[in-house]
Amino acid sequence: MYTLWIFFILAGIGYINAWYLWHQHRNTRPLVCPFGSDCDAVVGSKWSRIGGVRNEVAGMIMYALLATMLAIGILIPAITAWMILGVVVVTFIGFLASLFLTGVQIFVIKEWCFYCLLSSVINIVLFLLVLAML
Repeated sequence: MYTLWIFFILAGIGYINAWYLWHQHRNTRPLVCPFGSDCDAVVGSKWSRIGGVRNEVAGMIMYALLATMLAIGILIPAITAWMILGVVVVTFIGFLASLFLTGVQIFVIKEWCFYCLLSSVINIVLFLLVLAML
C-alpha cells in the first residue's frame, strides 16, 4: 500500500516540476538552477521537444495519465490488469526518454538542468516501483 502512495506522490511532484518548467517557458522567465549550471541552455535546446511537443508538456500529460490509470485500476478491479499494463508501458517509455535526455545533457549539451534531472530520477523510480508492484 505504501508503494501506491509513494507512486502517487512522485507523480504529483513530477507534474509540479513539469508545470514549473512549462510556466517559466510560457512566461519567458529564466530558470534558477541550483547546480549553478545553465538550465535554460538545456530546456531551450533543440532537444526540448519530442515529436513537436515540449518535453515538459509531455511530462505533465504522462504524470497525470499515470496517476489516473493507477487510480482507475484501483477503483475498478475488473480492468486492473489493463491499467497496470498501461502504467508499465508508460513508465517504461518515461524511463527510456529519461535515459536518452540525460545522455543528451551529458554528451551533447554539456550542461545540467536540475529540473530535468529531477524528472529523470522520478521517472526511473516510478518505473522501478511499478516493477516492484508486479
